[in-house]
Amino acid sequence: MLHKNFALLICDLQTKTIPQLYHKKKVIYNVNKLLYMKKYIPQIKIAINAEFIPEKLGILDTSINSTNIDYHYMKDGYSMKNDQLMNYLQKFLISDIILTGMETQWCINRSSYDLSKNFNIYIPYDAIGNKLSNDENNYDLLQLKNYGAQIMSTDFLICSFLKNFHEEQSKKYLQVLKNE
Repeated sequence: MLHKNFALLICDLQTKTIPQLYHKKKVIYNVNKLLYMKKYIPQIKIAINAEFIPEKLGILDTSINSTNIDYHYMKDGYSMKNDQLMNYLQKFLISDIILTGMETQWCINRSSYDLSKNFNIYIPYDAIGNKLSNDENNYDLLQLKNYGAQIMSTDFLICSFLKNFHEEQSKKYLQVLKNE
């Protein structure tokens, strides 16, 4: 994972979708943790937020720290993949995607399927969701894995980028853990 270019994608964490999210505090916390660590993990080149029907579902919820998001766009279908996103990812020579957000069975499903044709997909199961628990989403997570996505926790994903205790990113991550 050390020499690849990653993009952190945030899907549909909007003002009117967030209230439906099971364990929303945990999901929001983990997305924000990834956004924070993006500053210290050089392989995570960009963070991108997509909104679906913002006139109906609202904009990015204020609980998400948008200061580390590099690009926002509106998507017109369930998948985050469109020409606009693909051009942006190509500009940064992205090879790998960290996919977060909502809805596991709709937009995460379709985005994972569509993006897996061009990228390696990593899905932190504790940074995605819908109104169901992870246990209730178990078969959905298995299907995402069948598409080729690697399913893991946010902490496992972050630790996959860390090499040793003395580097700055490890120290920043330990600070995050101490504040939990």
